[in-house]
Amino acid sequence: MRLSRNPRTGTEWSLTSWRAPDDPMMGDCRRVMDTRRLLDNISWCSADKKYRTGQWNGMWFSGVPEMASYSSMFANQVVVKPDGDRLRLLRRHPLLPPRAD
Repeated sequence: MRLSRNPRTGTEWSLTSWRAPDDPMMGDCRRVMDTRRLLDNISWCSADKKYRTGQWNGMWFSGVPEMASYSSMFANQVVVKPDGDRLRLLRRHPLLPPRAD
């Protein structure tokens, strides 16, 4: 999964809900990464901001302190590249199931 915005083109990669459990057409809700300032994940439903994670503090999002409790299982990492910033979750424990790409 990639949440990002290309700074040159403005292209945004977001996570979008399905319209219904049996209808994979794009729904009204989406999750985006705000890259204009310090990184922040925001959930929108239509034009309404429903949730934000708070800013990235280098280890987790400040509004999600529970991320710290998973630090033994996952390494949270923000990768800054010319084509956009990315949030990566890396497995620390070899017995955890790999993510599906």
